[in-house]
Amino acid sequence: MDNALLSVKILELESFIDDCGHLFEQNVLVETKTGEKFWVQDMDIICNKEMQGKIVKLEFDVAQNFSGDNICKQVGNEKKIVIPEPNSENNRSIGNPVFYGEIIGKKDDPRYLVVDVGLGRIVIYLFTKYIDKYSIGDYIKINSFMVQLYES
Repeated sequence: MDNALLSVKILELESFIDDCGHLFEQNVLVETKTGEKFWVQDMDIICNKEMQGKIVKLEFDVAQNFSGDNICKQVGNEKKIVIPEPNSENNRSIGNPVFYGEIIGKKDDPRYLVVDVGLGRIVIYLFTKYIDKYSIGDYIKINSFMVQLYES
C-alpha cells in the first residue's frame, strides 16, 4: 500500500543553512483542512517556497520511540489528530501531534504501517520486535515525538 498521503496547507518554512550557505534541513509548519497546525521535519527538502500557501498531499512518517511506549492500542475507534496548546510566545506547539487512527495496511517493509487518521493517512515505523503486536484493523494512538516528510 503506497497511498499514505495527508492533504495539508504549507504555512511556513524554517530553513537551516550550513556555513557554506547550503540548505541542509528545514521544518515546515502545516495545517490540516480542519485547522490543526503542527511542525514537521523536512530533511529531504521536499517542500519549497513556491509551495507556501498551497494545499499539497504529502507522506508523513511517524517513528516509534526507543522504548516503544509512544504507540499503543486504543480502547475506542477514534480517527483524529490532536494538537497541544501553542506556546503563547510563538506559534510552535509545546509538544508534537497525537494521532489516533486505524491500521489499514502495510508498506512493502512490514515495519511500516499505514494508518488512517480520518483526514488522510500517515505511516508509522515500528521496531522489528513490535511488528507482531499490531495488526490491520487495530485502532492505535501515536504520541509523536518526531514527524517527518517522506518522498513517496
